[in-house]
Amino acid sequence: MTLCETFSQPLAWSWFDHRHISALFEADSVRYVARFSPTEDDHWDFDFSARTPAEKLKFDRTGTGNPFLVFATIIQIIEAFITEKHPAVIHFFAPDEAKRRDDLYGHMLQRMTPALRQLGYTSQRRDNADSWEAKVSYEIIRSE
Repeated sequence: MTLCETFSQPLAWSWFDHRHISALFEADSVRYVARFSPTEDDHWDFDFSARTPAEKLKFDRTGTGNPFLVFATIIQIIEAFITEKHPAVIHFFAPDEAKRRDDLYGHMLQRMTPALRQLGYTSQRRDNADSWEAKVSYEIIRSE
């Protein structure tokens, strides 16, 4: 199976709303939550976390061995959010210590580029050397 094939096989997921717009899905007993939080002027922060039956909430690498299934699902959730809400900007971050996540975000955005263009969006990666949040951030931006 190629990387592109793996990114195109998302898991089943569903929306729910609890102070944010969120989607829930599960892979191998790990429960994931993808969350969109409004910030300002139709800008949204995006993050996702995982919880195994034996662990607390994790925002970093889960080590479950399913990164491509998880990111395929995340891609589908982001595309659905864009289709339904038409946000001006979606921001998301790769924590300083998460080099692997930074790489996966890059692959994810590359994979999403044709769909983003069809939806009227572009994406960009930013190096934030002075940021306290993350050294690398990503934006999905609605074309005007």
